[in-house]
Amino acid sequence: MNGRSGSADRRTQLVALARELGFDLCRFAKAETPEHAAEFRDWLDRGDAGEMNYLARNAERRCDPRQILSDAKTVIVLALNYFQGAHKTHNVEAGVSPAGVATEMIAADTAATTPTGRIARYAWGEDYHKLIEKKLAVIDQFLCECDGRQKCYVDTGPMLERDHAARAGIGWHGKSTMLLNRQFGTWFFLAEILTTLEFAPDIAEKNYCGRCTRCIDACPTGAITAPHQVDARRCISYLTIELKGSIPNELRPLIGDRIYGCDDCLDG
Repeated sequence: MNGRSGSADRRTQLVALARELGFDLCRFAKAETPEHAAEFRDWLDRGDAGEMNYLARNAERRCDPRQILSDAKTVIVLALNYFQGAHKTHNVEAGVSPAGVATEMIAADTAATTPTGRIARYAWGEDYHKLIEKKLAVIDQFLCECDGRQKCYVDTGPMLERDHAARAGIGWHGKSTMLLNRQFGTWFFLAEILTTLEFAPDIAEKNYCGRCTRCIDACPTGAITAPHQVDARRCISYLTIELKGSIPNELRPLIGDRIYGCDDCLDG
């Protein structure tokens, strides 16, 4: 078996393994500088990241995957659909909470009616980091047996994951900056594996947004300040999850019954 046919066979096996593990998509991109590296730096310089200082600390690594794994050749991008239906409210009881939600935030007065509130869909189930990390460990083992060295990430790694995913053909950049896929919409987790192994890259997806501005129009706080521009300091997901201090008074009425995250631009 020559090297080219061997690589193709390895790719087929890897895609099949990803499917077996429950991933909906497995695509490949070259380990290159992300398309929006300059825009990311500008976004940080404007202060639009708010208190998410960890983004600036790892800025250069996020803009060059070879600073993470010096001889990386491929970014393997995996997507896992998490859509669980259309209902938007949850009963919230003291001591019971969705994954990632602090119970003290939502504990109910025992003398009062159990409250309801909206929680972003991604947090309705188990902690997706732990769930996906177990799956990535299996793929990592497979790639190690193929003499590859890897770095695996689920959301928290220093990568501009949506750029790599778009380049790999997982979806396209919506005007909300979220990634869209024609089958799964915006409802999917992303994971990345940087590897020293070389795989033929997939073709990037076409942008289907056209003149549509539904995601921009849907944002309750006007956080999407222009197409492909988000001020995190106005984003409800940032305000209810990332912000350590008090939510600004002028934004509080706009949050409504959202207690953890916001799906409005994803629904739009």
